[in-house]
Amino acid sequence: MASPTSVMPNIANLSQTSEKKTGGAEVVTEGKVEICRFLIKDINSDEAGHLLSSLYIDLIRSQHGLYDLVSTVFDVLNDKGLSSDSVYSHLWSLKLAGFTYQYGWRFCGGKTTQNSVKPNTLDEAEPRIISTLAIPLADGQKGRFIGSNIQFSIVVKSAALEEIDPTTTAQNEMERMRSLYPRVTEVPNEISADIFQQDWITAAEMGLCENLRSHFEIFTRGKNSWKPIGRDLIGYEPCKTKHPEWNLGRENEIIGLLMNAGYKFKKSWNNILKFAFINRSEGATSYHWHRLRNEDYFEIEHYGRNLSNERKIITAKVLAQKRMRSFLGSDLPKRDPHPSDKRSAKRWFDPWYNKWRFN
Repeated sequence: MASPTSVMPNIANLSQTSEKKTGGAEVVTEGKVEICRFLIKDINSDEAGHLLSSLYIDLIRSQHGLYDLVSTVFDVLNDKGLSSDSVYSHLWSLKLAGFTYQYGWRFCGGKTTQNSVKPNTLDEAEPRIISTLAIPLADGQKGRFIGSNIQFSIVVKSAALEEIDPTTTAQNEMERMRSLYPRVTEVPNEISADIFQQDWITAAEMGLCENLRSHFEIFTRGKNSWKPIGRDLIGYEPCKTKHPEWNLGRENEIIGLLMNAGYKFKKSWNNILKFAFINRSEGATSYHWHRLRNEDYFEIEHYGRNLSNERKIITAKVLAQKRMRSFLGSDLPKRDPHPSDKRSAKRWFDPWYNKWRFN
């Protein structure tokens, strides 16, 4: 990961506003203000596509809440001209540390009474101050923001940064340092626009991909699923597993970006697709690629429409990397469980099912 474009000042432990007079200057001597740092990544705006850089956002634990975190991301996107939405524009949800917060539901009825506040409400009136969260922040916690037009992932990089603990601070200096927060630091992506440059995947990941691909090939050749015997559902017999539908995990988007950047299938497969489409064979992917190009191009013609060819390649690599790592972090494919006869009989004698089946 590249070094951030701005440097974090050494003020992670600042003093609270308890003050006393010393000579003619006001100084602060009591308490600490702890700074927590979040990593915002995988930022996707429906208006601008995938952002290629991540963000560090530093907040004061006792002063800012999760609502300030979300609002800051929207401000960054607005300032860069990447989104016209504000934090107030749509309903959205934020999941962090296993708890889901929601914004906007209590405004739908036109009422904002205190009685309408629920434990998972997250808005300007209930910002969820970080130091008072029911589930305290811990390093490494992950979350996800899902809105109508904007989505991004969250990682708690540091629940409490430890740097300098000043014993005295002038009041005006304290106010200046407080005004720096929320503090945003952009972390640029180091992935290049060269399709032949394997800078988005490590050598170890390549080996894991090849190993997992062999497991998928063996799995799909075997009879690892079940199909009913006859129309009367007298039992089940083994059969081959059906291949998943296309365009799961943004498959068409990756193909569309590469195709619209001017690359042919073979180069795209050898350098990107075979690592991203671990559960697909080269033949099946080639068939789907050429079907999209020759018959259903309308499905992918809009991908990367406002991007340069270099940006299309980088975006395709970012999406491929995300899809690849989702495979590497999941379990190996398993045989489908056998449908029980009891369950089949219950379905057979269900009046609603028979009505639908015979009419």
